[in-house]
Amino acid sequence: MKPNDLLAWTALSQMYVQDGQIGEAEDAKGKARILSLGGRIVRDEP
Repeated sequence: MKPNDLLAWTALSQMYVQDGQIGEAEDAKGKARILSLGGRIVRDEP
């Protein structure tokens, strides 16, 4: 529901790791990293 939530992407990455889904975990970790640097994953509607 909040595509730009850094903590949500971090938690999702950790859950993927626990489930053995390493590729998905890396993708989620990458999105979290982008957000931590101030980037946006999706454009917010005006």
